[in-house]
Amino acid sequence: MAPFGIGAVIGGGANAALAALAVRAGRRTFGPAPATWPPALGDVLG
Repeated sequence: MAPFGIGAVIGGGANAALAALAVRAGRRTFGPAPATWPPALGDVLG
């Protein structure tokens, strides 16, 4: 069972690193998220 646990830790770390890179790229491309949504979008999104 130890090899599965080690693989899970390595996979989880790789997923976290890839997610951080994706968020960084999104922020660089689109800028920061707005503090509030416009009322029209708020009504549609619920």
